[in-house]
Parts: sequence; C-alpha cells; structure tokens
Amino acid sequence: MRATLALLLLLPIGAAAHAPVLPPILGPLQTRGSLIVDSTGDVVQLRGVHMPGLDALDPAPGSVEARNVSAMTYATFGVIRLRWNMNTVRLPVSVRVWRRDGVAYLDRVAAIVRLANDAELVVVIAAREEGNGLPSADTVAFWRAWAERFKDNPRVIFSAFQQPSDRNVPGAATATRAAARWSFWKNGGVAVDGQRAAGMQELVDGIRSTGAQQLIAVSAFHDALGFLSLTEDNLIRGSNILYERHPYYDFGLSNTERESSFGFLAGRVPLYAGEWGLTLRDNGPGCRNLPRNPLSVATILFDTISYFASRQISWTAGSFQPGSLITDFEDYAPTTLDRLWTCGETESPQPGMGEILTLTTTGDGFGFGALRGDQIANAAGGPAAPVAPGELVTIYAEQLGPAAGLAAQFDAAGRLPVKLGDTEVLFDGVPAPILYAGAFQINVQAPYNLQPGKTISMQVFYHRVPSNRMTVEVVDAAPEIFNDLATHYAIALNEDGSRNGPTNPATAGGIVVLFAAGGGQTSPSGITGERARTPHPKLLLPVEVTVDGRTAEVLFAGEVPGFAGLVQVNAQLAASAPASPRPVPVGLRIGSRSNRAPVLLWIR
Repeated sequence: MRATLALLLLLPIGAAAHAPVLPPILGPLQTRGSLIVDSTGDVVQLRGVHMPGLDALDPAPGSVEARNVSAMTYATFGVIRLRWNMNTVRLPVSVRVWRRDGVAYLDRVAAIVRLANDAELVVVIAAREEGNGLPSADTVAFWRAWAERFKDNPRVIFSAFQQPSDRNVPGAATATRAAARWSFWKNGGVAVDGQRAAGMQELVDGIRSTGAQQLIAVSAFHDALGFLSLTEDNLIRGSNILYERHPYYDFGLSNTERESSFGFLAGRVPLYAGEWGLTLRDNGPGCRNLPRNPLSVATILFDTISYFASRQISWTAGSFQPGSLITDFEDYAPTTLDRLWTCGETESPQPGMGEILTLTTTGDGFGFGALRGDQIANAAGGPAAPVAPGELVTIYAEQLGPAAGLAAQFDAAGRLPVKLGDTEVLFDGVPAPILYAGAFQINVQAPYNLQPGKTISMQVFYHRVPSNRMTVEVVDAAPEIFNDLATHYAIALNEDGSRNGPTNPATAGGIVVLFAAGGGQTSPSGITGERARTPHPKLLLPVEVTVDGRTAEVLFAGEVPGFAGLVQVNAQLAASAPASPRPVPVGLRIGSRSNRAPVLLWIR
C-alpha cells in the first residue's frame, strides 16, 4: 500500500510572513529616565550604522573615504532604512576640516543630513579631531556653530566627541585615577602637554547655549574601563543626555565585560553604543582578539545584539562601507562570515558582519528567526510540542533560510543533507538532516540518538549566522497524523490503495493506511537522515488507533522504506459504520502520548 509520499515531507505548510517594519522616528526625541522616547511618548531604540568619510581631511580620489562620501546619496540611505530596516545613521565629522573650510563644510554635511532625513533616518553628528584625543576650544566653537545650524532639526542627535583618550589626563595613572579621570572628563582642564582640554559638560553647555534641545551623547574614554567608576557627581548636568560607549572587540568579547564597562548604568541613564562591530581590515586587537572560527564570531556578534536589546541600549554599528558591512555600493550586498580571514587583509570580497545585521534588523530586537517554543512543531501539524527521536520537525522562523524555498533530495547513498540553502539546524551542536529550507520555515529530522526525559539545545544557522539557542524537551514519542490543514482530512489510503476522502470513503471493516511523524525509536534502529530500508523498521513503542471512538486493530506500525522518519500505520476498522458516509475523528497513541491535532477520516 505504498504511495509516492514525498509531498508529505517536502511541501511547506506554513503561511508566509513579513518582518515588522521599524517605524520612522517621530522627533523631537527626548529622554525619560533611562529611555529614549519620541514625540508621542513611545520608547525608541536607535538602530543604525556608522558611515565614515565626511571626517577625512583630504580624501584621496578613489580612496575608501572618497567612495563613502560619493555614496552618501538618497539611494544609499534608502537601502539603510528600507532594506536593512534601520532608523539611524551616524556621520562622523571633522573639527579640523570645519576650521579650514568653514561654512562650506557645514553646508556639505547639511546636504547629506537632508538626504538621510528624507529617507526617514535620524542622523547622529559625531565630532572628531584628527590627531587629538581630547576636545579643545576648537571643539566648543565647532559645536556652537553646528548646533546653531541644526537646532531646529528634530531628527538630529549630537555626539559631543568621538572616542576621547585619557592618555594626557593628569593623575590618570595614579592611585586616584578614577576620581581624576572622571573629573577631567566632565570639567576639562590642563592636559599633560600643557594644552587646555574641554570637558564634556562644557561641550554640552556650548550646544545648549544656542537653544538646541536635541539629544546629546557624551562618550566615555575609549579603553577597557569605559564608564567603570563613573559616579553621580560626575554625571552631566541637564536633560536629554545619552551616555556613549564604543564596545569594539579590542576591549572585550563577552556580555560580562560589556556589563562592567557601561551596562551597569542601564536603568539609570540612557545608553548608546555609538560604534561597535568587527574591524577585520585592521591588524589590531579588535581583530586579533577574536576567535578564528566564523561560527564562534557569529555567536559573539549575535550575543552582542541580544545584549543591547535586553538592556535597551541604542546602537549604530560600524561601518557601512565596502569590506565592512557591505561588499560594494552597487547592490549593497551584506558581507558574510563565510571563510577564515587574516587580520588586515585587503582581498575582495572581505568577510564581515553585514548579513548578521540584516538578519537581525529585519525582525524584532532579537533578530530574524529568534527561536521560540511555540514555533517548533511536528511536521505533520499540530500545536508546539516536545520532540521525539527521529521525528520530522517543522521550525517556523523568519529569514533563517533562502527566500526561494528549497526541497532536499537524497544523495546516491540515500542520505539527506545537513546543510540546505546554507541553512543548518543543530541539536546539541550536531547538524540535523534538512528536508526543506525556506525564509519562514525549515523542516528537519530530529536525531535518533536523542534521550527521552532530557533536554537539548536547538539552534539554527543561516549563512553561518546563529539564532538564539533554545532548550527543547525530548520525549519518547510525539505522534501527529499528516492531514490537509484546511479540512483536517487525513492523508490516508484505503485498502485498494486509493486516497481516502469525501468521494472515496473507507469501508467499515476495511483496512486504512495512516501516515504520521513522531513515532520514536524503531527496530532495527533508524539511522538519522537515511532512507528506511526493508525489512520495515517497526516502532518499538505500543501503538493504538481509534476511529470514531472505536478501537481499530493495528496490523503494522513502522517506517516507510525509501523515506526518512515517515511513519506508516495500517489499521483495520471496526465492522460497524455510520448510517451515511461522513468524516469521523481519528486518534493515534504511541506509547503514552497521543496526537493533539484534530484529524478526520471518511468512512461508510
């Protein structure tokens, strides 16, 4: 009574879904406690990219900086907003270029800001002094001019000074380092080189003196300590202040280190990770500190994004340029972590974290395809449930598979692939055979060696980008019967091999063939991902079938040769039948567990 049942395994049964679009920010923004809120009072988290180039003194023709500047068009910002689903772009600008070019430079940047605003992006203008690790009197003058220019723009944020250094702070190397450095950070003073440095409070006051009320980000010293030991008396006076840190991987890889350097302030002040990400093009500690395994690095990146979301930390990742987040300015394809790299290499295409961001920002704050317990179910249908050894499982997750779904084929040895469309599903770190991979649904076979009564970790990788790890319970069986999800009619065969249905009901006392998944272990033992062979592997657990509340005699229960994980149950119906042909409920119990999805069989 075998039939061609590949459709049962390969046909996607989930409905298409779309990632939620991040709404445009309705300025003006302001702080409320430790949060950022828009003009309606809704909480906002800045998510965007750092786009350098405008801060270069004299970009050489054809240089990365020059290409970045020429690429700052509405099309580029539209890609960031619409395709990458972001709401913010960070533009570093140069105090020294402004001193040299004056209003002309300000006009050039203002035109770029307008393009970004037109694309519904908030712009963070970040001041930088090339060759100077501390703000100066020039920085104060810069901000008075720039704040005057942008004070009426509700979609502009000011970042007072990019990555200050405490190398020239008096007393920073002494036992009173913490007190000295934070007093200097806030109030400024004469540096070791004899020049007076401006403090963050002076920069903020300069901006506010123009009447500008936008958010102002004040950055910690760029070192391993971050905001560690910052005390209440050194917090910046005034409202609408963000506390900014640049958690690149030169100063730590873990959430613990991020927590100690600035995350401890969460819940007290608004936090902003002004720049963060991979610096693989540089042969520095930000690259050398990373493990050499792309999957491990992908996990670090995913953990970073999840950490920001859990702590309500706004962020702009760096940098939206070829060789970092994107491969080029032609189609803006995101970079991938698809191979090993050498720190500082310049060959093209270069690996990068772009695809991790696209998979994250085109979903919720935890990223596309965040696995949840209510998204894991038997491939035959039914509600979310634990998994059983050898079960065919469906994972519903956005953007963890190719946009054009792919159905697997057995290879010459009769095995299913463990990677399909560059999608992998791991059970306790071991790749599982994949039957179907698509953007919104993945079908896999759970390994036969899962131990009932224990829990396992499930994780999905797409283009080497990890989902979160999810704990899944393992049971001895989790049976569900394949059926038409619209009608709940069983995909079943009558005794003559014909398809059961309204126009072709089974006869009372006859034999029907049901197809299911989640039957558990077999004898002989099933081999994960391989076609079942003859003799038919039989289910080890006892099997019971009821039809219309009456017990049907189970004649055979085992796996279908030629398929992986597909269970076939032959059952003889009771002799009595309803007065007229009608659909009746079918129940399948394997071991101590029964199907939970409603299934109907037509009998007469």
